[in-house]
Amino acid sequence: PARLIYLMHSTGLGSLSIDCEKIASEKSTLCTSQPSIPRCDGQLEGCTGSQWLGGINIFEVENTTKAVLLDPICCSSSEVRVVPGSCIHDHLNQPIQPFDHSLVHDLFYRGFQCWHQTHYLNQTLVDLIWKVETCAFESELFPPIDNDPFCEECRCECGPHLCDGGEYPIKVTHKKKLGECECECSCNFKCL
Repeated sequence: PARLIYLMHSTGLGSLSIDCEKIASEKSTLCTSQPSIPRCDGQLEGCTGSQWLGGINIFEVENTTKAVLLDPICCSSSEVRVVPGSCIHDHLNQPIQPFDHSLVHDLFYRGFQCWHQTHYLNQTLVDLIWKVETCAFESELFPPIDNDPFCEECRCECGPHLCDGGEYPIKVTHKKKLGECECECSCNFKCL
């Protein structure tokens, strides 16, 4: 029952970093994978209504360019609702470029659009282009973490920067606000 607050993809499979923050209790939250993988035909896909993007399954779809498909895991809870009229769309990446995207304290990812970027000569897949839908939310039990202006941002160091073979690890970090200027981090990482 967390929201994704930061996505970063460098190059290659295993180079994804994700930061998460709890917004609902486990008892009231239901998270499910989508019935089918994204079509990436430009239509809005992913989570809907008061659902939010609580996680993703990642598939590499092109070996030479390392294009990745993000398959959403959508969560919903009676404790969380989308603020009506608050959703906007934002580009996540450019073809064959590393990307990072983060959210402020009162937004979550909900839906997305993606397109196949193909080579103009031979029509081979170059990359998948992503546009994310972000929405403001309200949570009864876990109000958005808004850092005090006098506090530093909650930063969590997670695992090695590079794996033994020189590849980037997959990293998932969960953040939890403790005191006025403190947070607790739990980190998982894996080298592929």
